Amino acid sequence: MSASYDHLYRLLLIGDASVGKTSLLLRYEQGVFSETFICTIGVDFRIKTVELEGKIVKVQVWDTAGQERFRTITSAYYRGAHGVLLCFDLTCRSSFERCAAWLEEIRKHARDDISLILVGNKCDNSARREVLFEEAESFATSHGMLFYETSAKDDVNVQEAFLALVSALIAKGRPVVFTLLSATSTKSSLRCSVAKLSGEVLEIDLVRPRPTVEEVAIEIGKACGRCPSTVRLVTADGALLDISDKLPGDRHHAEGGLRCSLQ
Repeated sequence: MSASYDHLYRLLLIGDASVGKTSLLLRYEQGVFSETFICTIGVDFRIKTVELEGKIVKVQVWDTAGQERFRTITSAYYRGAHGVLLCFDLTCRSSFERCAAWLEEIRKHARDDISLILVGNKCDNSARREVLFEEAESFATSHGMLFYETSAKDDVNVQEAFLALVSALIAKGRPVVFTLLSATSTKSSLRCSVAKLSGEVLEIDLVRPRPTVEEVAIEIGKACGRCPSTVRLVTADGALLDISDKLPGDRHHAEGGLRCSLQ
């Protein structure tokens, strides 16, 4: 029996206690807001199915406790997550300052290609704001994240923030083409130059002299935050390289005009 959805993504809500993670989840999943505040104990989760880009997407959102005593429980959920909404309270500066520490936790426990988005909640309470939009956006940009100001209470940007993260995950699953410009090998290592479609050139270093195209794709995925299975390597004339090929020197490279050298 086939699945009733095209994609399944697991998202984590991470951040200090009382920043509004549960309220964001309830607003996203049920479209409601409650003034009654109950701290999450351990981990809770909700499921929402949405249609996006012509695909049916099932989204599992895990709401984690922000208190230190639940940190061990929370960390166990990082590895299975595809994306994280890192949340802070715009009216509580310390919750914003703690985001750097939360990022360290995410980097330590989560998968290498995890997608991240920074969420500043409670933008409805402008009189008590302690974090400027510009500084939060700057922090997000420096760590490769999008940034959204939200209000679970007034339903501002909640759907948009979740949608942005899910859209980013769908985009990561699409094949991305990199042009292999050159491969220079020594007795113990290889350096590859690859170009994105935008023209940006990446230098990829591997600590083995003749890696496979698949191994190069893994390193490109790490450098670009993409799933390695979506990386496609082509030569300058557009010839697709097989994942089992080894660099440098296979026949595909000579035919495709790839510049290779041994040192």
